[in-house]
Amino acid sequence: RILSLSQNKLESIDLTYIAIDSLQSIYLHSNHLTTINLSPLEKAIHLKELYVYDNELTIIDLEPLLNNSSLEIFDCSHNFLQKIDLRPLKNNEKLFRIGLSDNRLEELDISPLMRLRYLDVANLGYEAELHAKSHFQSRRIPKGLQEYSSLITWD
Repeated sequence: RILSLSQNKLESIDLTYIAIDSLQSIYLHSNHLTTINLSPLEKAIHLKELYVYDNELTIIDLEPLLNNSSLEIFDCSHNFLQKIDLRPLKNNEKLFRIGLSDNRLEELDISPLMRLRYLDVANLGYEAELHAKSHFQSRRIPKGLQEYSSLITWD
């Protein structure tokens, strides 16, 4: 139920040959991963937690998580991401926490995730802009937000 390969100085990982379908938690944090192919996670319908923080990721494709309705926590903090498309996570009603702090994101559209409870966006960079929209209101979180808060919470 748990795959833990954290703190192993891994530079790459192939999830193809791992019994993904029964996993609930995947811990790949604190390695030296520059890329990660999440395609095998299309079958991980019971996956609740995915931790890939503290690596050297420059890009991550979340499309394989499109049909996952169990994911609750996704942490991709402390990487080198310049952009991330969160739309593949929009139909997941259980997702309540995303960590994206300490990346190089230039812009972040969180409008697909208005059900989200916790979003950690500390230290995105001085030029970062965050956008959030819903049917009832439009929220524009100004540049420099990370100077005032490391965690956005909405009810």
